[in-house]
Amino acid sequence: MSDFRIKVNVELDAKDLESQLKNLGEQEINVKLNGVDKIEAQLKSLKNSFQDAFKVNGSFLNDLKKVANAIEKINGGNNGTSKPTSSVSKLVSEYKDLANTVEKIQKQLNKGLLDDDSIARSNSLIEKLKGQMNDLKGEMNEVELASVKAFEGKLENKHFAEMNNYLNKIET
Repeated sequence: MSDFRIKVNVELDAKDLESQLKNLGEQEINVKLNGVDKIEAQLKSLKNSFQDAFKVNGSFLNDLKKVANAIEKINGGNNGTSKPTSSVSKLVSEYKDLANTVEKIQKQLNKGLLDDDSIARSNSLIEKLKGQMNDLKGEMNEVELASVKAFEGKLENKHFAEMNNYLNKIET
């Protein structure tokens, strides 16, 4: 800590001692500290830096709103419930229905119990359904396509798990 030394030279007259003491206590004292100007400038600079760092402009808020809307559309506008409520989810639901139908037909084909004529019709139907699925994809926006890609990823994971099960059965 720094030591402060203040030199006060006061001459007191015994007659006016009380008034002089009172007057001395009421006087303004100006103290000049070296470097205070630098500290004040640094504080001002620091304040400006914080204001710039945490400034939220309109475009940033608009971007956040777009992200929130996209998430809401992905969730079907229903906050994660299972019933689709928006027109966005109608296209996605149709796509999922077609994909599930293709899935069922392929499972029947994999069982190997169909004759050649039934296999040809099933393959033709699968191609037709896949064409309809591609047509639906053409009508979808980015949010809907993202939802479809997530659905397709789940299907691929399911197929991979089924293949592993079949391989395990073959090995044992």
